[in-house]
Amino acid sequence: MRDAKKQIDMIFSVVLNIVCLPYLDILLRPVTMALVLLIFSTIFTFGLLSAVKMKQDWDFTMLLPRDSYLLDYFVTHDVYLSKNNDLFRANLYFRDIDVSLKTNRNKMSLRIDTLVDDSYYVTRRPFYFWIDDFEKFISSNQYHSNINDLEFNDQLTVFLNNEPFKSIYGDNIVRNETGHVTASYVQFVYTNFDRTQVVKQIKALSEQRRLSRESPLNIGKDSHEYSSFTYGDFYFNWEFGTDDLSYSFTLCISFNCDQFTSFLP
Repeated sequence: MRDAKKQIDMIFSVVLNIVCLPYLDILLRPVTMALVLLIFSTIFTFGLLSAVKMKQDWDFTMLLPRDSYLLDYFVTHDVYLSKNNDLFRANLYFRDIDVSLKTNRNKMSLRIDTLVDDSYYVTRRPFYFWIDDFEKFISSNQYHSNINDLEFNDQLTVFLNNEPFKSIYGDNIVRNETGHVTASYVQFVYTNFDRTQVVKQIKALSEQRRLSRESPLNIGKDSHEYSSFTYGDFYFNWEFGTDDLSYSFTLCISFNCDQFTSFLP
């Protein structure tokens, strides 16, 4: 056992004297230290620039089986439709608003206008919005001769009992047992990006969060109490992209910092 320990100590002494000490002597010279700092500062700088300019794309069709018919569908969709397509549809929801008041209905219409006017990624006003058609319906007196004499809930009942409004808005408006509107929604389309442009999708999600936060309908309310907000099934994917992009950028920066500091004398 003692002989084995002596052999280990001898090997360690040889390595220390032949390899480590000469290496340390060279490494601790001012010229060598300056050269090491220059080389790894350059590597760190280029690594940092590459991390900043990193582009991230995510194509959800990568998750599909190779023999899925959906692959052909989305390829055809990309070929024959422009980037301003209707692939990403979301809903703008309204809740806990007394829609019998004209002022509140005007605020809801203004929310639609803001959705388009203040957004880069929503460029087309929704074609069907029940308040627009309801106001025209009331002013026309076409379907009910004395409709202006009715209470709002009765007016809305007449409106929803007539076609084409019944088919278009029957599922868009939620009413309680007394006929009061508790919630409603309108569908809109995202534009100016395609299904692979993750950064733009993240910006679109951030933009809608800002518009919801700034809406007069939501002033003074927590996010989970908003009276007006947008939602789409794909928001979860966009949220994933937000977290993944932040993680990837942080990882690249951390890796470059680690490489830089590991080789400092």
